[in-house]
Amino acid sequence: PLDDASYGLIDALQVRGLLPDLPVLERPYTVTRIRHALSALDTTALARVPRTWVRRLARAIAKYDDGRGAWDRRGVDATNRGEPVAREDATAMSLHVNAGLMATAQTSGIRELMLADSATGLHPGSNVRGLLGVGPLVAAFRFKGDQSLTADPEFSGFEGGLAGSQRGGPGIAGRAEEGYVSVQFPLVELFGGRVSRNWGPPAYDGLLLGRAAWSYDHVLAKIGNDRLRFTWLTARLNDFQAVDRWFTARRVSTRLFGLEMGFSESVVYSGVGRGLEWALSSPIVPALNGMYNDNEAANYNMAFDVAWPTRAGLFTAQSFVDDIQLDGTTPKPPMYGLTLAADGLPLAGPHRLFATYTEVSNLAYRNTTPSDVYTQNFVSLGRGFTDHRELRAGLDLALLADATLRPYVAARWQGIGTYRNPFPPQADWPLLRDILEPPIMTVARIGVQSTWVTGTGFEVTADVGLNHVTTVNYVPGTRRTA
Repeated sequence: PLDDASYGLIDALQVRGLLPDLPVLERPYTVTRIRHALSALDTTALARVPRTWVRRLARAIAKYDDGRGAWDRRGVDATNRGEPVAREDATAMSLHVNAGLMATAQTSGIRELMLADSATGLHPGSNVRGLLGVGPLVAAFRFKGDQSLTADPEFSGFEGGLAGSQRGGPGIAGRAEEGYVSVQFPLVELFGGRVSRNWGPPAYDGLLLGRAAWSYDHVLAKIGNDRLRFTWLTARLNDFQAVDRWFTARRVSTRLFGLEMGFSESVVYSGVGRGLEWALSSPIVPALNGMYNDNEAANYNMAFDVAWPTRAGLFTAQSFVDDIQLDGTTPKPPMYGLTLAADGLPLAGPHRLFATYTEVSNLAYRNTTPSDVYTQNFVSLGRGFTDHRELRAGLDLALLADATLRPYVAARWQGIGTYRNPFPPQADWPLLRDILEPPIMTVARIGVQSTWVTGTGFEVTADVGLNHVTTVNYVPGTRRTA
């Protein structure tokens, strides 16, 4: 899952040119895929700290062992790749259940720390996992009890039982973070259930498909391999009052000579009693065909992303266009997003530099049909906030064997626009700014991100820093440092 500490180690290894078998632009990874990538590394050629990170990553994913035995290990030894699986290995079933305690210390209930609020607290939590493996079939379930959700103004889950809710009543927060059945073959994967996904550069949540909305139930199919893969995803979204809502995303990705590229489209459509419509949600035919040949109304979006690993670093980019119009009606204001990232730039020895930039326009994810807004449970299916620009730069230091260290400085310009507001009337379109609708809140942050995994399995992820804010909560003339 995308909230696991293992991704901090994966990021640190990928930007140093390691784990080249793992795609950069599509997450999550399967445990099998990570194991195979680790097995291809010659750890004797690595410096001490990256070599220890490899061992810590193997330790971090051990809790997701589904017990598939020889089926799961076929590709680990290069000399045995493609070796047939014995009948007893293909039919053996294994069930693993484990649990762990966790705690969250925070000074902000909002997950986007550049827009941090003042909800301070220390919150207990727990994870309970169940993993079933039999041949190519995997079933998994994780319940996450996390009291920090009671302080998150974006979390809309059920609460009840304990004092401390930010929304006026006592609350306990917990949710089924993952729960799915998946059949995984070399060229085909079929999935049904819930898990968070991200398409695009890992420096930020994806613009077309990200993890801001937490996990939600969906079906997914993948056909192909890393050279050429097609992905189809469909979900029934939460109702908008009495209106039924549907979401479909498709992606074609390729990786040739180390260059990874992906083109994605997505569509949100809705209506009272409106069911799944194959003209828009077909696994084969693009939704654009259904909109303009079958006259289907929908919120249509496109994205293109690329990852280019070189000796000079890992360069990634994503562009996003929202609510594309081809019907000759009055053009809407531009609705778009952009992400640029340069990671793993050489510094000294195993240490690296990084720099990122992103912007999302004022009206992104909104729609003139209110129920076609690009959200699940009132949180964006892509990036969690709109109407902003952000620039970030820092160091990626290989100083500690058990931990990654990424000190950084960041600046953000945040306009008042949000997808939770209705789409403005057409008469106001000429007056709107494409991005940074005033008043503009500015945030300067200095901080450090770290992932710490010990040999005993103790894990910590942290982002600690100090924000200096002007025009606090869009009130001109105000300042705050915290």
